Amino acid sequence: MMLKGTRQGGILFPSFNRSTDPNWSTTTIPTDVHDPNSPTIVVPEFWDGNVGFDEVIEGVTHWFTEGELRPIIFISIASYRDYMCPLTVSNIFSMATYPYRLRIVIIQQNSPDGTDVTCSLPPSTSCSSTPSHPLCLHSSQVDLYSMDATIATGPTLARAVGSRMYRGEMYAMQVDAHLEFVKGWDEDIILQHQKTKNNYAVLTTYLSDIRGSLSPSGASLRSTVPVMCESTFVSEHHGHFMRHGSQPELLPAVKGESLISPYYAAGFVFSRGKFFADVPYDHNLPMIFQGEEISLGVRGFTHGYDYYTPERSVCFHYYASKKDTKRKKVPTFWQHSNAHSGAAVESLKRLTKVIRIDPQADYDLKAMEGDKDLGEYGRFGLGRVRDPETFYDMVGIDVERRRSAKGLCKSVTRGGFHQKLKQYLREDGGGIDYDDEGLKGWRVPTLRWED
Repeated sequence: MMLKGTRQGGILFPSFNRSTDPNWSTTTIPTDVHDPNSPTIVVPEFWDGNVGFDEVIEGVTHWFTEGELRPIIFISIASYRDYMCPLTVSNIFSMATYPYRLRIVIIQQNSPDGTDVTCSLPPSTSCSSTPSHPLCLHSSQVDLYSMDATIATGPTLARAVGSRMYRGEMYAMQVDAHLEFVKGWDEDIILQHQKTKNNYAVLTTYLSDIRGSLSPSGASLRSTVPVMCESTFVSEHHGHFMRHGSQPELLPAVKGESLISPYYAAGFVFSRGKFFADVPYDHNLPMIFQGEEISLGVRGFTHGYDYYTPERSVCFHYYASKKDTKRKKVPTFWQHSNAHSGAAVESLKRLTKVIRIDPQADYDLKAMEGDKDLGEYGRFGLGRVRDPETFYDMVGIDVERRRSAKGLCKSVTRGGFHQKLKQYLREDGGGIDYDDEGLKGWRVPTLRWED
């Protein structure tokens, strides 16, 4: 494939986006699949898997004056009327060791009245007056998808659009629109991933608060990391589901490597890019916020992926605190919830059926494929590498009684979970082998039930 490129800083950067990719095609999807009258949006078709950035790089190294062998990182950011979005994007570029090796896609959900800042432009300035600003210098590496905030239906829709914009980059990352990164974050996170020796590793966690976490030069001041191990069944007005709670933050239990952990966190995800192609976000889940993470996590597990808490944090989160009045005033998609009455209930039914966590659902595959509530099951459903029941049994999730065992964090945070599963990592980097006789039927030994 002949690709057009944009020369920046002596590097001809191949740009896959709507204006330069000859194979970029589009389709339409509803913003609320449960409402026949909901608006539709035009979105990219999924990557066809033929040619990606890194395949091109291997054969066309003369396009680059430096960094021929350095992989590209695809970065997906969903922003809902967030004034910090351009600051975050600028920071991603300015703190990277190799900023030209990044491709950022932004799903910007802004008010139609023009009062919200644009994610891809410097706040308070213009590129004509500040051409060296990171957002100006790297403008060809940013692909902005603009969406009317009044028809937004939550993070799953925005992140689903982001999944569709992946085009074969070697690595992929998903982050929120209000973060700051450490200096050299791109080199560090790739190194952490490579040290797992697992091509199916997904580094993911809830992020630490920015307060007290970064030095003025961009060095991390934290030695602790949040560990994803706490999740419980909850019952709310729209149904039963599993929700991750606050996670323990502590010194890593293992040294020199990331920690194998059970759960997926949507706010920070770093993996080989294929994860974004294999486990794309499902746009058929409007008004879902809690429940998104267990859904993606279980689907990823069944596709053969393994979750790790990063050894070190490479970015930190701006949480809304009592003192940060501006952050607390950032709008959320819930402001339009009255326009989507009942959508969360229907979405949760679909979500729990797909991951087989609804004890009343019919899990026969043919029946699921024929269930109108489970459209596009093949792309947005389970993988065929592992069963979800293997995961539920291992970590103590009782689907029938809608309860989760206590004691999982004890094994995860002390490293027992990691040491056990690491023994069964395939030598070719093909993920943890749950079919090995030594792992079949294994259940975390620290689990206990509290009736």
